[in-house]
Parts: sequence; structure tokens; C-alpha cells
Amino acid sequence: VNAVTKKWNKYTESFEGGRGPSASKFNTLTKRYNLTSESYDNLILDVEEQLDLLDQLFNRAHDLKFGMFSGKKRMLRDELLTKISDHRMLIRKMIGEIEKIKRGVLGEYKSAESSFPQASP
Repeated sequence: VNAVTKKWNKYTESFEGGRGPSASKFNTLTKRYNLTSESYDNLILDVEEQLDLLDQLFNRAHDLKFGMFSGKKRMLRDELLTKISDHRMLIRKMIGEIEKIKRGVLGEYKSAESSFPQASP
């Protein structure tokens, strides 16, 4: 996330720098916005894939059955389920934060686009 955000910040500085914004710079910014947006989407997909794997792990661990004298094993299973649940919650928060950053980038792009409505694709 940090690397993608850093690149986007560099792109906007390049757009605003030099002799100021221009139509050709806006076209370049549009291409870079699409690339950045795609990078955030790929990050979200990767994180969602990890979430799916954790969901599968949670379901498998939850379905484990133990005998009558396996109190320690059940306790360890319950600890594992708690840790998996906590991790799933953190991953969901991470997805939300990535989407929030992506919306911020979209806002910056829309702001630049309003300066050059004739240059929009």
C-alpha cells in the first residue's frame, strides 16, 4: 500500500510541477490513475484471498471433534479459533483502509479532472 501511495503522490507532484498542469500532463495522469487504481484493486484481491483462506481454516478447525477426555485439545482449538477470528477482523479493517485510500486517490484525480474537463477520456 505504501509503495503504491508513494507512486501516486509522485505522479500528482509531476502533474502539478514544472510549468504547471497541462492537458498532456492530465492525459498522463489519467493513465497513471488507472494503473494506481488497478494496483489497489490487486492488493484488495490478494488480501481477500487471504481472508478466504482464513475462513476455510476457521471452518475446518471449528468442525474438529474430540473425544470425552480431550479437554486440552478443545481448549487449544478454541484458542486457535479466537486468534483466527481476530486476524480475520484485522484483515477486514485492512481492506476498508485500502478502499479508503483508493477513494482518496479518486478524489485527487477528480479534482485534477475538473481542471481539464476537455482532456478527459
